[in-house]
Amino acid sequence: MKKTLLTFSIALLFILIFLIIMIIYHISEPKVYVKNYTQVLGMSDYDIYGDPYKYSQMINDFGRPLVKSYTKDNQMKEVKYVSMIFYLTKGLNYNEISYVIVISDKYRFGNMKVGINSSKTAIEKAYKDVEKVDFNNTVNQIAYKDGKYLVIYYFDINSNVDKIYISIGL
Repeated sequence: MKKTLLTFSIALLFILIFLIIMIIYHISEPKVYVKNYTQVLGMSDYDIYGDPYKYSQMINDFGRPLVKSYTKDNQMKEVKYVSMIFYLTKGLNYNEISYVIVISDKYRFGNMKVGINSSKTAIEKAYKDVEKVDFNNTVNQIAYKDGKYLVIYYFDINSNVDKIYISIGL
């Protein structure tokens, strides 16, 4: 009887320790709303920690762009599609994607399906557990560090999303 009680007490102690560890891990683990923005956008075989997403991959994934131009400072190349604008870095002949600006309601993110035309309230609710970033935040934008990505939502005068900045290479 004592041996059974001792075994039960030890098992209960291990379960309690396990639960405490899980609670601490859950509290300390950074929250992520969307694990892979590039997958939602249709960027094939891209790993943010792997090789950079290349211009040639972009052409394979999305076809020929509508317009290609350079930023005023000539440091970035803009590649425009109907639903998004890619910005390529000057290094390596403007070959690597640095970030994407989403301009179409075609793309929806996370289980709350937020995106273009979502309200500021919906964005704040969707990202309530995600680290907010002070990134030149003004009334018309909110930035989040969502896992591996920096995501900035820009709002129109009605506080609805009108474009979304998503970093591709941190």
